[in-house]
Amino acid sequence: MNKKTRKFPISVQRTLAKLGENIRVARIQRKMTVADLAERMQVSERTVLAIEAGKPGVAVGNVAGALLVLQELSQLGSILDMSSKDPIGDTIRKEQLPKRVRKKKSIVQKDDPGAELDEDGYLTL
Repeated sequence: MNKKTRKFPISVQRTLAKLGENIRVARIQRKMTVADLAERMQVSERTVLAIEAGKPGVAVGNVAGALLVLQELSQLGSILDMSSKDPIGDTIRKEQLPKRVRKKKSIVQKDDPGAELDEDGYLTL
C-alpha cells in the first residue's frame, strides 16, 4: 500500500525538532531512560523516540502524555494563552468572543429577483 507523506514547512519541522529535543533533555535531566518514559506513558519506546525526533505524525495526546510524566503539562496549556495581568479585562474579552465562527453567506445583489434579507441582515435568494 502506497502511503502519502505530507510535507511540512521547514519552520514547522524545526519547531517540532526543538520540542522533541527539549523533551529529550527533560527526560535525561530526570535520569529517565526511553524505556522508563515509555512505560510511564503506556506507549512504545518507538513512540517516545518519534516524539524526541520531532516527527510530525506523533499524536498530540502522546506529546501531552510525555509532558505529564515530565511534570511539564502546564507548558502545553499556556500555548496561545491570551490572558494578561488584568483578570477583569480578561473576563470581559472572553465574554465578547463569539460562541462560534461561521463563514459568511455568498453575496447577493440587491437588484436580484427574489433577494431578501435574512435574520442577520444578509441578502439571500
